Amino acid sequence: MTNLTFSSLPAPFGDCAAHITQVPGPTDIGLKDLVRDPTIIERGIHAIIAKWGPGDPIAASSLWSYGYFLRFLRPILAYGVLSDVWLDVTCESLNVVVSDNHTVGKFVTARQLPQETTLQALVANIALIIDYCCGSTGTKERLHRSNAEFLIFKSLDHLDNMGLSTEQLVRVSSTRAILQDFSTGQFGRTVNTHQCPPTRRVCCLRDRLAGLSRCAVACPLSL
Repeated sequence: MTNLTFSSLPAPFGDCAAHITQVPGPTDIGLKDLVRDPTIIERGIHAIIAKWGPGDPIAASSLWSYGYFLRFLRPILAYGVLSDVWLDVTCESLNVVVSDNHTVGKFVTARQLPQETTLQALVANIALIIDYCCGSTGTKERLHRSNAEFLIFKSLDHLDNMGLSTEQLVRVSSTRAILQDFSTGQFGRTVNTHQCPPTRRVCCLRDRLAGLSRCAVACPLSL
């Protein structure tokens, strides 16, 4: 087992230590087991509406996938770019910890892989979760893809502006290129990447939950 120190990540990625671990626990389940159980996201949607609603179940489904991608993508990208440690996030190897609210709060992985292999697995993971969300809730693929792609571009934008070394900047650039290659030209189609910070092309619908307002920075709609 590799000794990984996630707490060493600098701001704005210091919170990532809470969302990834290499230590298995008694409540972990395999990612493949999660996507075979539609009741997890169904219960998650009910919990989100109970906390932030009343509101639209479609918006709650979007918030569920946004939370998943937030806790999954930022640690993988930040640890890879900053420390050149690329984690095993293959769908077969990755375990998840489901919270009491039936959202995915933590990921369990103990192995490192080459950068290209990790990013290929990251793309496959995104596709698996999008299929799970759409199949379990009847929502649209572009809604959940926008959640993932926005977080990728936002994370890479933050990394690009952290005063990185030459080697780290090369890893940011190669990460963008590898993700584009694996996504057959479709990567980034739900995000406006010509603005800094990036904005969405597809609304996340969060303002359809009574307890949340429209996002102030990334929203594709006029405020």
